[in-house]
Amino acid sequence: MNYRTLLYIGTLLVSQALHAHDDAYFDTHPTPNGGQMRMAGPFHLELLMGEESMTVYVTDHAGTPVSPKTLQAEAILLSGQVKQRIRLKADAGLKTLRGRFPSVKLRPDTLVILMVETDDKRLHLARFRPGPKAPESNPESTAR
Repeated sequence: MNYRTLLYIGTLLVSQALHAHDDAYFDTHPTPNGGQMRMAGPFHLELLMGEESMTVYVTDHAGTPVSPKTLQAEAILLSGQVKQRIRLKADAGLKTLRGRFPSVKLRPDTLVILMVETDDKRLHLARFRPGPKAPESNPESTAR
């Protein structure tokens, strides 16, 4: 094979791999901590929502945890007519970002926009809809 053919095949493989990481892909695969996963730049961000707090697990594309110490993160929480900005702080021991929002009640249409800035000032965005999901049917759980 010549150089041009190898470059073409490599480009096809990379483009297919990138396409596989869209929101629909993440919504149909289990996540390590049970949250909702999105891709933002060089990161996979897994959002877990509590009643008054959020936790974000940060990994690279291979699933290796990334230290949040060098990241600045903020979330915009839109729930009904309420909009709140939440500064997320690094919890280096757990390799997570955490924030609290005691004055906002989550709804099925809640939207979270997560902004993560790296130490080189690059901004990466991810959008989450962490509301309740429709129950999934599990054929193995039916009575025998």
